Amino acid sequence: MKYDRDLALQTRINTHLSRITGIEKDYYQDLSISDIFELKTVLADINNMLTYKTTMYAAEWLIDFFQLDKVYSKKLLELIKTTKPNSNGFDINIINKNLKVVAEVKCINPINLGHKFGSAQKNSIISDFQKLNNGKKKRSGDSIIDNTKDFYKILFFLDNDHRVSTAIHDLVKRTDFKIKILSTESFCMMDKEHIYIKILSEI
Repeated sequence: MKYDRDLALQTRINTHLSRITGIEKDYYQDLSISDIFELKTVLADINNMLTYKTTMYAAEWLIDFFQLDKVYSKKLLELIKTTKPNSNGFDINIINKNLKVVAEVKCINPINLGHKFGSAQKNSIISDFQKLNNGKKKRSGDSIIDNTKDFYKILFFLDNDHRVSTAIHDLVKRTDFKIKILSTESFCMMDKEHIYIKILSEI
């Protein structure tokens, strides 16, 4: 059957919006150009919302994993809540008593519904590996951690359909960084030489 771009877009958009609203209708035909521009603008906020919710989920996982006390946990969650999107620094950093952790959060899916990351996605992930491994450079007025030698390093991924997990395993085999994937280990088994990947299931 010959590919029909208009029909393919109509099917996907109507499927997504019907699932979200609970009302089945032809949204595609009802959307004007100005409506589509508005949706495109909102997309940035949707991406920021996904990152925020995933970061909070990752922080809650860290609180449980490292058994952080209630006072520090509340402080950590409040810091994430009051940090603007795309701010400099790590998505999560913990400096509490003898514990130091830096973490980044990734909300990406392999391109074209596949099981491997695209080149731009790989470059973005490798950039996070580098930052976790080496720290982020300080700029005037920034409180950025520029040396992560004494920190546990974790990169979180959100995976709803196992494609991300498959893509991660493929990428890890092709990188020179010291990478381990966290499953059920105790943090007592971790070291500060490796970057750990934690895959979060659906929030």
